[in-house]
Amino acid sequence: MLPFQLRYAPKKLTGIKGQDEAVKAIRQGLSIFNKLKKKAFLLYGPPGVGKTSLAAAAANEFNLELVEVNASEHRNEEQILSKVGGAIRQQSLFSKGKLILVDDVDGIVGNADRGGLSALVMLIKETSFPIILTCINPWDHKFSTLRKHCTLLELPPLQAQTIFSIIREACNIEGIIADDESLKSLARRSGGDCRAAFNDLEMLSAGSKCLNQGMLELMG
Repeated sequence: MLPFQLRYAPKKLTGIKGQDEAVKAIRQGLSIFNKLKKKAFLLYGPPGVGKTSLAAAAANEFNLELVEVNASEHRNEEQILSKVGGAIRQQSLFSKGKLILVDDVDGIVGNADRGGLSALVMLIKETSFPIILTCINPWDHKFSTLRKHCTLLELPPLQAQTIFSIIREACNIEGIIADDESLKSLARRSGGDCRAAFNDLEMLSAGSKCLNQGMLELMG
């Protein structure tokens, strides 16, 4: 069975909570993609704020095949050209458009980066499919050229109230008995990271199907 964070991942952009500006920009950008000068969107922000979920929801909403590449696993020029380049140059298996997600671009930067970023920039220039990249910190000086070819969209930490509403809905569906104060405490503890909140909820409620303040105190 899928973990909560995947089970309750939004299927459409309307399901993305607390990131209205980024959702609006992605929806508008994909609607007029062929007219855009910049063919890539760089979503940045801390872990658990919805970067990958937003890309997946956008692909589903626009009926695009999602091709996902983890940049930290494909770091040098050869690997980027093979994996991302192959996705760009091949037609969709399902005779529809594609959205290419290059996740965790931060992972390219470092000693193992042997032309990986340069290859990525080259592919962005030639792509006929939209590309969404995700990272935590886009301001590293090594990203200076990449930034010029992307539309940058910030996803800030989620508000505790937003996370509360998300995990409250999951509790209702899962049949987890939890009072609002306990869920609000869990949301505040997450520090704006919805993935962390889901992981804590799933761990604490496993078996007992309940959550209370005593459990949170033990966790703390």
